[in-house]
Formats: sequence, C-alpha cells, structure tokens
Amino acid sequence: MDPEPIQHIEIIDGKAYIAGRKLKPKLLGRFFALGSMTIEEIMEEWTLSRAEVHAAVAYYYDHQEELERTRQEQIEQATRNGAISIDEFKAKVQARLANKESP
Repeated sequence: MDPEPIQHIEIIDGKAYIAGRKLKPKLLGRFFALGSMTIEEIMEEWTLSRAEVHAAVAYYYDHQEELERTRQEQIEQATRNGAISIDEFKAKVQARLANKESP
C-alpha cells in the first residue's frame, strides 16, 4: 500500500503557507521561476525539505497568473497611495535579490 500524500501547503485565512510555517509559497515559487534561486538555495535559506520547496514551486505555477495579477495590483495601489513608486519598489526587490545571491 502506498503512503498517504503529505500536504505541504495549507490555507489559513485565505492565504497559502508552507504547512506549519509562516512562509508563503508564492514568494519561494517566484524566486525559483525568476531564476533568482535554485531549489537547493531555497532549501538552505529557509531550512525546507526538497518536497516543501517543490510543493511551493508547484503552487506558484498552478496559480501564477492570479498571483502575478494580484502582485501588480498591490504595487499599483501602493504607488497610488504614495507609499512608494514602482521604480523604487523594483529597485528594492532587485537589491533584495542581489543580496540573496551574494556569498
């Protein structure tokens, strides 16, 4: 008999998380999809199993269009509210990603 599947993604208050963690799979999936981090780098950075990372990446790809649309709407809303310009936001994200790539 095959073992029962492990659910690595859980939904809490309408938001997806790695099960038992306050870590959003959309973030990890996006790092991987953009080529910013490898599976192994994500595993090491957040102390996750390979299965947890693959589940996060699968979740991201299963919902990519919706997640990216929501992300863009949030950026535009923040820009309209004067919180930050899109260029400033992009610069912050790029700096954050560059820091992840540094040894």
